[in-house]
Amino acid sequence: MIEKIVWWIQYIINFLFMLYLARYISNAFYSTPGSFLISIFLIVVSIILAYLLTIRFKNNG
Repeated sequence: MIEKIVWWIQYIINFLFMLYLARYISNAFYSTPGSFLISIFLIVVSIILAYLLTIRFKNNG
């Protein structure tokens, strides 16, 4: 149970970090008409990258 809680905490931290990085890319395309689609795409990429980072650095405690 503790391992799942730690995994979710790590995932949330990684996801927030990826969103922080995606914000800089999104700001570069802010004035274009497709900026909403770019933002949605960057959120999906952030979710995937956060998951990959979380499973890569497993806690073997």
